[in-house]
Amino acid sequence: MKATFDIVDLTIPIINVASVTSTIDGGIHRIKKPVNSELRDITIASLPISGGHENDVDLQQGTLIINVFCKNFETTGQPDSAKLEATAKAVIAVIEAYAMSSTYFEIDVINQSDPMEYPLQNNMSFISIRINYVIQII
Repeated sequence: MKATFDIVDLTIPIINVASVTSTIDGGIHRIKKPVNSELRDITIASLPISGGHENDVDLQQGTLIINVFCKNFETTGQPDSAKLEATAKAVIAVIEAYAMSSTYFEIDVINQSDPMEYPLQNNMSFISIRINYVIQII
């Protein structure tokens, strides 16, 4: 059986590539970004994983949540949509490329949010990308 930590650990190297890291000045983190970081960070977390998949008991399914953070414009307080969009597009591109090549870890981008205010830091915004996955238990 896979745990949510396993899924996050499998996803980090998929995203930790130059096409994505060149769009951020922070890091890629498990679950939560560093406290008070004003850098462009990415976090990866997984919602709870279900047991056996409906078509095969050796498969599990779940949803990944990838959040992309960026500091708002200081003068207006508005989200820096251009930087958020650049990072989101880079993340989605590597996820989709990986999905085409993988047989044991199937992933599918299901949606992306508009920029939202990060409630823990009023000067930060983020977008959330949701990804469904199916993975072999063994």
